[in-house]
Amino acid sequence: SGQNRNIQEATFGFNQTMWKDARYGALNFMGQYSYLTRRPWSVAAGQPADANLHMLFFNLRYTLPGSAPAMK
Repeated sequence: SGQNRNIQEATFGFNQTMWKDARYGALNFMGQYSYLTRRPWSVAAGQPADANLHMLFFNLRYTLPGSAPAMK
């Protein structure tokens, strides 16, 4: 049951800038939803043929002010 025959995943997300200032940086709120399906090559008798999982991720990110170093 450890060998995977098929794995499929669908995912979507968003990235929203909540606050931004040139002197103080920026604050972003991000979210992601994923749906995963797994089918093994062999399954024990009486067990389900596949498994699925819903995943939800949230992220709050602070970006420091400033710009990238200049190229020489």
